[in-house]
Amino acid sequence: MKKENVPKLAVIAVVVILVSIWIYRHFIEFNNSEVEKNLSDNASKYAPNDKQVYSILQDSVNHILNSRSLTNQVRSFASSTGLPKEKCLVDAAFNQAKSFGYIA
Repeated sequence: MKKENVPKLAVIAVVVILVSIWIYRHFIEFNNSEVEKNLSDNASKYAPNDKQVYSILQDSVNHILNSRSLTNQVRSFASSTGLPKEKCLVDAAFNQAKSFGYIA
């Protein structure tokens, strides 16, 4: 292997690792069908604006999953309370959206 290929391989390896972590958090660690069900349940409480609330909550879930520390907080809370991770994730997204004033 040539020395000039080593930095390229290192960059490729880092990118592959980061993409793998992102895919794991967004699609494997949390059961997406349960997350969607919990999102729908929370959004249905806001009947006339349920589609907008659903979209806001979905963005909040993605924000949490994109943050390592926020995802760790959800994991820790779920393990300490015994609640499903998916419910804790959606509840955290709901509380985040509410604290930012996106949901009344």
